[in-house]
Amino acid sequence: MTNGPRAPGFMHGQIRRSTLPDLIVLGILFVLVSGCGNPTIPANELLSQARVALAKRSYSKVQQLVARIPESAPEWGDGQLLSAEAAFQAGDVDDALTVYLGLAESQAEPEDVAAGYFYAAEILR
Repeated sequence: MTNGPRAPGFMHGQIRRSTLPDLIVLGILFVLVSGCGNPTIPANELLSQARVALAKRSYSKVQQLVARIPESAPEWGDGQLLSAEAAFQAGDVDDALTVYLGLAESQAEPEDVAAGYFYAAEILR
């Protein structure tokens, strides 16, 4: 006696599982995985953390924090100044000069551009 057509791969008497629980599990996993990235930290907080790192002479930490400040943020220019200062204090004069000149040639706030030129000139003299 046959109970009707069976799905391929299923033995007689097996119950076909619903895909709804599978979809729910996949949805939960997606939310967990996508929510586990680095939370977005505001630029002013990144700048504040970079200042603390510079005071602690954690020069690579300064570079990491400043690199996360978007160029469109008003804090970007100040971040570049901190990055260059960290490079200079770490003894990497070439990197400091590169950052200062990059700031000088950027579209940052006028006072940040002027500071970039000033500190680049200080290194070169």
